[in-house]
Amino acid sequence: MPPCRHQSYPALDGLDVSHISDIDDLRGDDLVGFLREYPSSEGCGTDIVNVAYGLDNDGDPAGEEWDYRSPRAAVGIAILGMPSDSLDVNYNWYTSVRTSDTMLIPIGNWGSRRKGTIDDPFRHIGSGLGYPEGDENKYYLMSHKEFDYDQLFCALNHTWQFGRVAPRLYG
Repeated sequence: MPPCRHQSYPALDGLDVSHISDIDDLRGDDLVGFLREYPSSEGCGTDIVNVAYGLDNDGDPAGEEWDYRSPRAAVGIAILGMPSDSLDVNYNWYTSVRTSDTMLIPIGNWGSRRKGTIDDPFRHIGSGLGYPEGDENKYYLMSHKEFDYDQLFCALNHTWQFGRVAPRLYG
């Protein structure tokens, strides 16, 4: 009998960057990204770092000023001690589009998705293009070989460059 191989797909889900005093006023304005490499501290090329990160889009100023409640940094996570021959990294993100009055009622969702091909047909994972509904679709999204661009760049048209599905407009 062949040895059993275990696969693990860690995920960050539901990132909300804010001060603890703003917990009842989550804005849904956070951004996520992935830093694959970083210039070597020795000055000889780049190091592979594979850090997933999240941050608030504007630091949540109080009026026109930042104060002690303003999150002006980023948080990152990396898997350490993983043998390079078994390291297989995917990166996917999705976001919910919410009503502007309460920010609590989701009216749609979107995330960067590749168009289907003959060898890899497009799979519908839920009612929108982002949030995977159900455990099977969450597993599919985490284990499917796809690497999204950083959420910071979602205002750019990636449909021609990376074979991506165009975002839907809600409103």
